[in-house]
Amino acid sequence: RAVQGKRQPGSSFKPFIYLTALNAGYSTQSKLTDISRSFSYKDQDEEKEWRPKNYEKNFEGLITLRESLVHSRNLATINMVNELGLSMVHDDISAMGFKNIPSDLSISLGTFSVTPLAFAESWTIFSNAGTKVKPMLVKRVISSDGGVKIYETQEENITTPEQAFLITSILEDVVQRGTGRRAKVEGIAVAGKTGTTNGYKDGWFCGY
Repeated sequence: RAVQGKRQPGSSFKPFIYLTALNAGYSTQSKLTDISRSFSYKDQDEEKEWRPKNYEKNFEGLITLRESLVHSRNLATINMVNELGLSMVHDDISAMGFKNIPSDLSISLGTFSVTPLAFAESWTIFSNAGTKVKPMLVKRVISSDGGVKIYETQEENITTPEQAFLITSILEDVVQRGTGRRAKVEGIAVAGKTGTTNGYKDGWFCGY
């Protein structure tokens, strides 16, 4: 399941979307528009309409970037991606190492598939101050004749420590007073994000 089970991450993907916004010049206090919108699209020549909703089924109007991520506001996230430009967000997300990203606004809600192991690797961007670290199962192999094969850690710089710190700061608020309150651990600073998919088919908590 960890290596082969591809699941939709849902809202647990949002921190990566918000990182693209910070990289584009937004601040944690930038105002986002949390209002309902309808989007038209074609499905096999049939005209359809997509009307996304917030989990709480209400609207805040204007909401800060920090509060939007803390409370996992779908509409504010979608409107932010629309503002940033879908192609820019898509390119930034792909540069972080994500594969098979949809080329539509559903990217905002984590509607692609990823394995838990690959997603854990992506989350090291935040826990390791902007540097993605590939998970290792084997550090060294010692043969019967005394030979040693050492496997080096593979790292890739994705963003600056400052941007990773800002995301971590918001994700600490997610655990303290947002959707991840059940992940609180007394005496330990925990940062993380929840994610659910349609019909609660998948339920995630990603944290550090």
